[in-house]
Amino acid sequence: MTKIVITLLLISVVLKVSAQSSQEKAKSGYYAAYNEKKQLKIEGYLKNGLRDSCWTEYSSGKQLLSKGHYENSIKKGTWEYYDLKGKLVHKYDHSLNKFTYPDNAVDSSPVMCKVVTSSGEINTTVERAAMLLGGNDLVQQIIQKNLMIADNGGRNGDRIYVSLIVDENGNTEDYKIIKGSSHALNMEAVRVVRLMPNQWLPAIMNGHPVKSVLVLPVDIIK
Repeated sequence: MTKIVITLLLISVVLKVSAQSSQEKAKSGYYAAYNEKKQLKIEGYLKNGLRDSCWTEYSSGKQLLSKGHYENSIKKGTWEYYDLKGKLVHKYDHSLNKFTYPDNAVDSSPVMCKVVTSSGEINTTVERAAMLLGGNDLVQQIIQKNLMIADNGGRNGDRIYVSLIVDENGNTEDYKIIKGSSHALNMEAVRVVRLMPNQWLPAIMNGHPVKSVLVLPVDIIK
């Protein structure tokens, strides 16, 4: 009985050490994640559990979507952003908060925008509306590539409008249907809009990032 207890204790210790080693390996060194088709989705390096050094994201397999450097899980320096066809659309310097390619990436004319404040939402002018790095073409490419509409009701040519909030740090939340079709298509529209990569830029008002509402159209083509 004593031998059995000692053996079990030794096994327990080995398992704990193995688990700790596995966790330590996960916190530092090379990291990669794959999609449901076992295609490489993102790869880079971790340092003390935070993203560090060069990171690359792919839209499917080896199709480049974005690449650049992290420091303590914060994007630094110039990042490159591509559409689903592999076209370089934007270069954005996250340290200086400005586009380096192309120079006219954003129209400097004031635009109307719904800004979220502590007292509610207000319609006002901003220097730049919230946007996805990679451009509007990337948004529509992702929608059309992933939208599943078979037997979900609705009519050909319907347009569903999905709103979301982009906060001051480029994080998204509060996805809603503003104008919809069938319930199934509405849920599908929200699902595909949620597939957008995490590379949003917040709206800019008076030179500062602000939380705002963005509305994206989802066209039903059968």
